[in-house]
Amino acid sequence: MDRVVPGIVVVIVLLVVLFAMWWGWRRRRRARPGIAPLGVPAELGVEREGATVLYVATTQLLEPLERVAVTGLAYRAKARLAVHDAGVVIAIPGQADVFVPVSAVVEVGTATWAIDRVVEPGGLLFLSWTLGPETVDSYFRVQTPADKPRLIAAVEGIAPHATQSAARGESTEVNK
Repeated sequence: MDRVVPGIVVVIVLLVVLFAMWWGWRRRRRARPGIAPLGVPAELGVEREGATVLYVATTQLLEPLERVAVTGLAYRAKARLAVHDAGVVIAIPGQADVFVPVSAVVEVGTATWAIDRVVEPGGLLFLSWTLGPETVDSYFRVQTPADKPRLIAAVEGIAPHATQSAARGESTEVNK
């Protein structure tokens, strides 16, 4: 009997925590009604570069701790990143492919950390782009390091208006 009451208290606390996590994630998804990535158009043009990546997260612009929870970009997963004449395609198995048109590309470069991933300096590739009314950063861990500069060059090749950033996140402090 000594262990029953503490056991029940622990179970109740765990259930409250799980409910709070579920509610928070649901609220985050509802905070952006009507904002959804574009579907892939029929005509993409030539694939200039592609690579297998680990899709890490999509966050608010320059806020790498504020995940954007939109369909197709909510969860970390293995993916394929492909740069075509018309834009960039993020293909995550089990999700609808996400299309970033050339006109939406803002910046491309490398980063050291994002919401749940810290790597060596410049170990992540980021792509800043406009999603509805806001600008977001999508972070990727390229599986073959030699593919990262080729992907960056390919994005710059299709979107000459995009800037290439110096590596983000070299400091250990979070700039707020």
